[in-house]
Amino acid sequence: MVLAFCIWFSYAVLGFIPGGESLYERHEKRTQKTLSKLYEGQQLSIVKLSIEPLPEQTASALEIYTVSNEQDMLQAYMCLNEAPSKVDTFTYLVLYDSSMNVIHVAVLEYKENYGGEISSKRFLRQFQGSNGNKALEMSVDVDGISGATISVQSILLSINELNQNMLQLKENGVL
Repeated sequence: MVLAFCIWFSYAVLGFIPGGESLYERHEKRTQKTLSKLYEGQQLSIVKLSIEPLPEQTASALEIYTVSNEQDMLQAYMCLNEAPSKVDTFTYLVLYDSSMNVIHVAVLEYKENYGGEISSKRFLRQFQGSNGNKALEMSVDVDGISGATISVQSILLSINELNQNMLQLKENGVL
């Protein structure tokens, strides 16, 4: 009986579906909107990369894509990932140039009542230009947000880890 309830809870309440939609599929509309603003007027091709195993990757939701224009020239590497907030997770997108410098960060979905200020363009611009060579530090490189401390620390930690992994993948010739 308890097992049946746990299975029902994971499907009905948490929305867990084994082999279900990818982060890109769940957030395709918002992802496309973000890309169309950055690459205005360009026809883009998005291709998911299969990289197994990811180096020291703890976030199992991470997805990596290439973003190319109509001439098949690489415009960016796109990473979709989830990070924990106070009681839930939020989904974010990071775009990297070919040197693995952050071009753009966007929060695609934030589910909590508090801490959503991390979705602001002003806050997310602080990550632009960062890479895996130097970890960003709170109050030095990234200003905190009153009332969103947990989410700020979470996205900072997650992007630092992602930056290191992307740089390692490039240095190993995977990207």
